[in-house]
Amino acid sequence: MKKVILCGLLLTATIIGSGCIPLLVAGGAGIREITDKSVVYQGNIKSIDSAVKKAMKNLGAVIKEVVAETGEKGNRTIRGKTYDGEALTIDMEPTSPKSVNVEVRVGRIGSKDRAIEFHKEIQKYAKAITD
Repeated sequence: MKKVILCGLLLTATIIGSGCIPLLVAGGAGIREITDKSVVYQGNIKSIDSAVKKAMKNLGAVIKEVVAETGEKGNRTIRGKTYDGEALTIDMEPTSPKSVNVEVRVGRIGSKDRAIEFHKEIQKYAKAITD
């Protein structure tokens, strides 16, 4: 029994050390709900992309990479760094021609509070759609 517990602890330490915490905690998708913040904004992908970039600039974030899919959906992902060096990923996915779902992740695992900070800044340039 002690060997099983020891093996489990070693496996857990290996997973945590390798950066696979989301898999350990909640199978990947569950952790995103806890640490990422998603908001739907009114506007097309071009206007929301502009709002996101303005918000990033105001918060001192730096864009490292923009990945834009062509075609019907036109999803975009912006990867960068916050003013204090945290990883930043912003995913934009059109939900209709006049609305875009924006998901913000700050940090390696994600910080919901920091994501909300970015959404508050984005809302200065784009209107959030609320139910």
